Amino acid sequence: MMADGRWDSATNIKFIEAYKQQVCLWDPKNPEYKNREQRYVAYRNIIEAMAIDLTVKFVISKIRSLRNTYNNEMLKSKKSVMNGRNRIYKSKIPWLDSLDFLKNIDSCTRTNTDVLVKQDYHQAPTTLSNVEGNNDLYSQNANYSNRAAKKVKTCAVIETVKAQEKVSTQQLNNTENDEFDSFGNVVAKQLRTLPLEVALESEELILAVLRKQRMKVLKLHENE
Repeated sequence: MMADGRWDSATNIKFIEAYKQQVCLWDPKNPEYKNREQRYVAYRNIIEAMAIDLTVKFVISKIRSLRNTYNNEMLKSKKSVMNGRNRIYKSKIPWLDSLDFLKNIDSCTRTNTDVLVKQDYHQAPTTLSNVEGNNDLYSQNANYSNRAAKKVKTCAVIETVKAQEKVSTQQLNNTENDEFDSFGNVVAKQLRTLPLEVALESEELILAVLRKQRMKVLKLHENE
């Protein structure tokens, strides 16, 4: 881990390897994939494997951040192949290949996993002891669970939003810098000044707002 609290490549790879071992968190074929209690046990196992002071919410945020980065980098690589460029895009992120076990998961399943992880985050206890001792943990948020389950069933709508996000990313290198690029740079600079856990949570909040707005626009078009 770096002096400023941010993780170096070795720490990220160690975390990814611990995540890979908890198959129920990422493989929909695993029988415990939708078992919330087992998923929290898996998050706890990651904390124990890392042997540093982490919370369940941090682990979930870190997983979401790593998955988002991996998907974006894979998209850039596919784009360079489709464009027939002489130089295929090769990510410079040293830990990226460690996440290749996610490569064969289809996009709809990835969307469902993202919903489950988001649900885990909202119901996550703030301390490890709460994971071990709170018997009501998995029933106290039944209303939220029902709403999240409905989101899983609307995979087609979410996939459309995902497709729009891919188009936006694919167009990124073909457009000149504008006010949105400047805004993105400002946001990035501010995120770097925050503690890592706060920065990851802030990143997820920003992405959640953008996705909500995209879905709102999509539904408006569907009603026209």
